[in-house]
Amino acid sequence: MKKNSEGQNVFWFGYKGHLAVGTSSQYILQALFSSGSLNDGKANAIPLLKGIQERLHLPLRYQTMDAGYDYEPIYEQVHRMGQQSVIAYNKRNEGEIIGYDKHFAPTCFREHSYRYDSFDPKYETLKYTRPKECATVP
Repeated sequence: MKKNSEGQNVFWFGYKGHLAVGTSSQYILQALFSSGSLNDGKANAIPLLKGIQERLHLPLRYQTMDAGYDYEPIYEQVHRMGQQSVIAYNKRNEGEIIGYDKHFAPTCFREHSYRYDSFDPKYETLKYTRPKECATVP
């Protein structure tokens, strides 16, 4: 069962195909089939990713997925594989985010947003610049 865009409950029976497709070649790299009621991100993403890594020895750099795959274990698996993840944000998986603005930039106590500065490859972190309005705020 799932709620559609109008808030109505929708039921279905059957199976789903989960495909990992190469963006440049459009070839199917890995495929899994599951019950139609199984959650995409919680049950199928990790085996799909591991199957790509074990069977294919391709120099993949990015994994792009829709919001159904926005779960911490998926990000961790992609990171363990030495790749970057580009996954749409699913706001239903999160509570209220404190200390960040709507674009996920950190904010000071006065809720002024920091500005993105650069990426630090040594520590694998993002660097931000403090806004002028927050110069006296810790």
